[in-house]
Amino acid sequence: MPVLNGEYLPFPVTDKDGRLLEMVYRPHIWFMFKIGHRLTRPIAGLIDSGADRNLFPAQIGEQLGINVKRGKPHITTGIGNHQITTFRHSGIDLLFDSGYHFQTEVDFSYEIETLLLGGIGFFDKFKKVTFQKKAEIVELEY
Repeated sequence: MPVLNGEYLPFPVTDKDGRLLEMVYRPHIWFMFKIGHRLTRPIAGLIDSGADRNLFPAQIGEQLGINVKRGKPHITTGIGNHQITTFRHSGIDLLFDSGYHFQTEVDFSYEIETLLLGGIGFFDKFKKVTFQKKAEIVELEY
């Protein structure tokens, strides 16, 4: 079975004044956006098993030439029932280093900074996803 491998990357945790409290390691996978016949530079997305959908910063969509605000507007609720406005776009093509690629839906928001890969539109594109925290790898079987 073909498998993609993700890795755990360091993420700084800071206090309200921006002072570093600790480093935590979170699962990411590198991919590129395919736009027509061209590819973007690789970007790391956080593999978030708690996210219902893919949620990307709006600035990424704009850099790709997407008119973010023309997407279907939604209200997305996250941790602590915090709500943000998102704009849903379909047909976003993601390409991974093995050549595996798929089109997916992405909710873009001006209110987030982290690129989240979630249940609908990412996890559902794989047969099996295995998190190996001690080994700091994620295996995504397709």
